[in-house]
Amino acid sequence: MDGIAVARALTSAGVGGSAPGAVQPRADPAGASAFSIAAALPQDDDAIRRLLRESPFGNDVALSLEREPDSRLAASIEGDDHLSLVARHRSGVVAGIASRAVRRVFVNGTVTRIGYLGQLRIDPRFRTHRELLARGFDAINQMRHQDGVRLHLAAVVADNVAARRLLARRVRGWPIFQPVDTLVSLAIPVGAGGRGRPRDLECRRGSLDDLDDIVGCLEQHARRSQFSPAWSRADLLSAARSRNLHLEDFAVARRDDRVIGCVACWDQRPFKQAVVRGYAPRLARWRPVVNLLAPLTGTPYLPPVGATLDFAYLSHLAPGRGDTADPSLAIALVRAALAAAARRGLRYVVLGLSASHPLFPELRRPFSHRAYESVLYAVFWPEDEALAAALDGRPSHPELAIL
Repeated sequence: MDGIAVARALTSAGVGGSAPGAVQPRADPAGASAFSIAAALPQDDDAIRRLLRESPFGNDVALSLEREPDSRLAASIEGDDHLSLVARHRSGVVAGIASRAVRRVFVNGTVTRIGYLGQLRIDPRFRTHRELLARGFDAINQMRHQDGVRLHLAAVVADNVAARRLLARRVRGWPIFQPVDTLVSLAIPVGAGGRGRPRDLECRRGSLDDLDDIVGCLEQHARRSQFSPAWSRADLLSAARSRNLHLEDFAVARRDDRVIGCVACWDQRPFKQAVVRGYAPRLARWRPVVNLLAPLTGTPYLPPVGATLDFAYLSHLAPGRGDTADPSLAIALVRAALAAAARRGLRYVVLGLSASHPLFPELRRPFSHRAYESVLYAVFWPEDEALAAALDGRPSHPELAIL
């Protein structure tokens, strides 16, 4: 998501108002379509970034998930084919935005092209207009018929009951949202978890010489999981698909002079930001105390309103080249990535795993963290229900950094 859950706020009820000088929507004549849906144009970027900036999420902590200085920079990491949609009210106001990214992932152990639906933002003035949602689903339905991508994913924070109830409805023309897994985001303070690694293991920074081994580790791990990206050499070397991610950002584990695992510390702040827009009154009152005790309790630092969160994603986690993941190797890799994050001055990292993943209990135990749950949905139209029914029982591992 935008990292699915940098904070619990990702898809909860938004806070926001009209932009200064914005045109107010007019009443719609009976039977007339109030909205037009179209691919975003370069000249829409200011409106897209404004809507992201003015649509914070969350209860205790209100965050805006922003894409400065150009929303298209972040879009390039999300898939081979990315389309941002703009919903425009007849008054000229941009009423909402959404995105659809198509990427190559492993489904039942085989590389398959699927879509991801995300970045949904609706101007508060239009959130009661169900026509807006229906028109958006119509546009996505047309796209899937054009490119043949029939299965999509979406994610919603677990405690956003209103959104989950809405998606559970079976409405003619809407896709089916079928829950397939629970994803957990672990926000781990830098410095948590201590030091140490198995004596026969070496962890060091990646380099171009490690590229083929990194790709091999990622592929073996991805085949064991559902919805893991199929990373290629070209993807990892691409300035667009792997923006601000370099091979030197990988921690590579070696045993007996053989690469057996990897993880990356992906700092996306130059093009994606989580900005604090407010605190609940009680948390605002206690924030100085929380920050004073943070080094002792291992809880994340709470920055001032208007500050960008200093975090990176732990991405491209692939611990082990065999048929099963190695927990001790995974812990050593996360520790190496935490050390890299500390050298960059980051305050914490975010790691996403399925609650059913074998590594989940092993990785949450040694590290201080805050955990946030999201529901992962398979999204499909009724005629493609067999695609969802064919999904086997592998734990999901979609890459949090590109959601």
